[in-house]
Order: sequence, then structure tokens, then C-alpha cells
Amino acid sequence: MNNKTINLITFLISSSICTIILFFFATNLFSRKRNEPPLNLDQKILIKAHNYKYSPEEINELRREFAIPYVFKDIQFEESIWNKKYVNKLSDGSRKTFGDDSCANIPKKRRIWVFGGSTLFGYGVSDNDTIPSKLSKILKEKSGNNWCVKNFGRGYYYSEQELGLFVKLLSSNYSKLPSKVIFIDGLNDHYHLKSSSYLLQGSLMYKKAEKGESFSLKALNLLTRASNRIEQVFGGDNPKRFITKWQSTNYEECIPFIKINDFNSLSNQCINSIEKATNRMFLNWKTAKKISNSYGIKFIPILQPVPSFELHPESPFVNENEFGQHNLSGYAYRLMHDDNKKVKEKYQEINSDFINLSRIFSQSSSNQCKYPHIDTVHYSECGSELIANILSKLIF
Repeated sequence: MNNKTINLITFLISSSICTIILFFFATNLFSRKRNEPPLNLDQKILIKAHNYKYSPEEINELRREFAIPYVFKDIQFEESIWNKKYVNKLSDGSRKTFGDDSCANIPKKRRIWVFGGSTLFGYGVSDNDTIPSKLSKILKEKSGNNWCVKNFGRGYYYSEQELGLFVKLLSSNYSKLPSKVIFIDGLNDHYHLKSSSYLLQGSLMYKKAEKGESFSLKALNLLTRASNRIEQVFGGDNPKRFITKWQSTNYEECIPFIKINDFNSLSNQCINSIEKATNRMFLNWKTAKKISNSYGIKFIPILQPVPSFELHPESPFVNENEFGQHNLSGYAYRLMHDDNKKVKEKYQEINSDFINLSRIFSQSSSNQCKYPHIDTVHYSECGSELIANILSKLIF
């Protein structure tokens, strides 16, 4: 390769880098929130409005202090509307379920909303093999009527985000409210010891996470931002442009345990963080129940089975060491139970009517389903059906 070719390649690479830098500078410049104080008014009027408590200089200082930038502590996000062979996401925010084509004509008493994370959404299985679809089929077989069971699962969602989504849906679907609402939680609540895994660019948590990033994570997030920015400019409205960083969702004191999966390595600080996450889940259920009651809706909280706690003895994942952060949910479930028999009274006091399905895959009833998981986290078709069968008994 001669010098001219090398110089040309060097020039093209340098030009591309400069173009990308200028592109980011320009788009960030025009999209940045302007930190301006409230509009200034006539000083004499302001002095009177403040009952002569402040001088003009003090009033200006006070008003300048309201140039406060916004930060985001937690965000709502969801899978895009999708229309494929096995996976279909509808415009109302739900994943397609069995029989939901007739939802418009189904009375309130046969309408159900189900909330959860990716295990509820049904990652790894088709539309008809998710928990809500299985539940809809079973209820139709039992009652002889169609049911409208809405799957409002979201990847990575935990009880706090589900509660926000529930409130939002209540206000936008007032004429088509359900008779029952089900929250299926436990896995992601202990995956997110801090908050959501996604951070918005510019938030305080974003900046804090950015300081401790490895080079590979910095490169990954740079590519993500570049991809989202290009899609925003050339592809129209793109909600993914806001999701620009992945954070570690656990406190630093829990990281050693996650890596070696040794319960004896857990510090007291990590245990306290886990118990706070458990309390948060039960309190979110309690809040959701009160809101449901005010709308005449029955609320059904479910403590879901997790792969790191009492799997079927023949499961291929029994000795799996690749659960990563999901190992914390297994330990949380151990802390949650007295002598591995029942959930501790302190959690019963917060919410006494939750349904404990944490052992459903290890019980004799699961003999019909030796492979309740489709991977190390998500439920298989028969795993979904096992859960749906129990839910149907609570409903009909």
C-alpha cells in the first residue's frame, strides 16, 4: 500500500470523525434544555407582590435560583409497536393475546389487565403461549365465554414502573376498565435495587454512572447514542432516542456476590438493599390495591417464581451459574421466607392477600412441566400454563 493510499484513508477517517463530532455538537446544541429563569416583570410590581420583603436585587437573585435543570429518576419505556409472525405489540400498549380481538364487546366482569416484566410479556414464546393468553384460553374453556386479558408486560419493568403504567392506563381507558388487575412481580424488583436500568442523557444518575464506565461500555453507549440520534433525525419520532445509557442496577456492595454467587459473601449493606427492594414491592402492591379499590377493581398481587429459587429438580437450570443479577432475587426470596416455609409476617402486614407462587415450579404439580423456563430467566409455554391455571382458579 503506497503513501497516497494511506494518506487518503487517514484523511477519510479523520473527516468522518470530525463530521460525527460536529453532528453531535449541533444536535445537542439545539436539543438542550435552556436553563432560563422565569420571565422578569416590572420591579415595582414584584416588590409589591412580595409584600415589600425583598429588594430588587434580592428578587432577581431569588428568581435566578429557579433556573433549575430537570433530572430523571425513573422512566417509562416499552417495546415498539410490532407486527411479526410470533410477536405482535398492539397500539394500546399491550402484547396480542388469545381472544383480544373481541375486547370491544366484552363486559367489565370479563376484562383483566396483567402487569409484569419480560417474563409476563413472554420473551421467548409466541403471542398465544404467554401467561395472559393461556389465562384467556382457560377462562373461556371454564365459562364458555370470551375474556379480554390484556398483557401489559414490559421488558425490565418492576412494580414501581408497573404502578405508574397502571395509573396512566386508568385515566386513558376509563370507559373500558377491567374488573381485575394482576401484578406479577419479584424477579425485576430485586434486579433493580436502585431504579430502572435505563437512564436519560443529562440526568444526575447518568452522569454518575458515566464516571465509572469501562472503555467497552463507553464505546457501546457512544454507538447507541449515535444510532438513536441518526434514527431520530432521519426516521422521525423515535422514543428510543431517550434511552441512551445502561446502568448497573445494584449497589456496589452487591457486585461481588453477583460475580461469584456465594451467599456467604453478602455484606450487611447488600442485604439491607435487598430487603428495601422487597419492602418497595410490597408497598407498591399496597398502593395499587388502594387505587384499584377506588375504581371498583379487584387487585391480585402475585409473587412470581424465579429461576434462582427452588426450581424443578430435573430442570436443566438447577445448577446454572449464569443467573447474574437475578441471583439476588433468589437470595431475596430466602430472606423473605421463614425457614423456607412461609413469607415473613412483616411482609404479610404490608399486603396480606398476595398469592405466593415462588415454589410452583418445584412442587409436585409441576411434574407435568419439567422445563418451566425457556432460558435462564423466562417462562416456557408449559411454565406459563402452570401459572395461568392457578390464576384462573382465583378468577373463576
